[in-house]
Amino acid sequence: MAVLAVKNRIIDLAWLWRGLICAFLLFAGLAGHEYGTEKRASLEQLYADTRSGRADVVEYRFDRNGEDYHLTVRWSTGPFSWYEHSESGNVDGVSPELAEAFPEEYAGPQGHTFPEEYAGPQGHTFPEDFAAANSAGHVRVEPYERRRPDDTFWAVDLPGWWSVPAAVIAIALSILMLRTRDHRYANRWAWFWMFLSTPLGMIGYLLLERRPFPPVRAPRTVEPIGGFTGFVFGTMLFPLLFGSLAVAVGYLFT
Repeated sequence: MAVLAVKNRIIDLAWLWRGLICAFLLFAGLAGHEYGTEKRASLEQLYADTRSGRADVVEYRFDRNGEDYHLTVRWSTGPFSWYEHSESGNVDGVSPELAEAFPEEYAGPQGHTFPEEYAGPQGHTFPEDFAAANSAGHVRVEPYERRRPDDTFWAVDLPGWWSVPAAVIAIALSILMLRTRDHRYANRWAWFWMFLSTPLGMIGYLLLERRPFPPVRAPRTVEPIGGFTGFVFGTMLFPLLFGSLAVAVGYLFT
């Protein structure tokens, strides 16, 4: 009885760890998705978010060459809420692109009649304006690094502290999957494709194959799904499902 009780305790702890890892992978994937699909916003919104304490991290790149400048700034108000503003122009007026897009509303260098999301030509004073808004110093400022648009592995380039534990878990599960021959639900090629695009593949691996935690299931009597089916799941179905979930989460946290 004592041996059975210990075994059941181990299985319960294994399910707890499995659930915690699955939850972390899901939230990390959602945070990474939102980080790569930031919403357009104005500098006024950034300053308001900074003064109110809603912004927790700001990434920006500000280049100035004579009278011309280029600004790209991205900020977060939470793990699932990222915004971005980008503009180029001249200190004496709005950028030519904006003036051409809204010629009837161009009102000189003040730009006060431009649509709110473009913030006019005021970006050339961004460092001073942001420093004033962040006078309390509670916003973490980091250099802006453009995210690669075609990352093939979801665990690459996650924001903030999510990246290190997510990468460790993803690499460990990938090595375990590649070294295991007797998978129950899908072969290694299938799991390989399902691991790439979203965390859903790794979550499925933890729940269905129950690896690396006990209890390990007996071999399946039906042939596991193959690489082509896994490719369809990993490149089409899973991104669609995960993208829909990310949109819903982003809407809730906007």
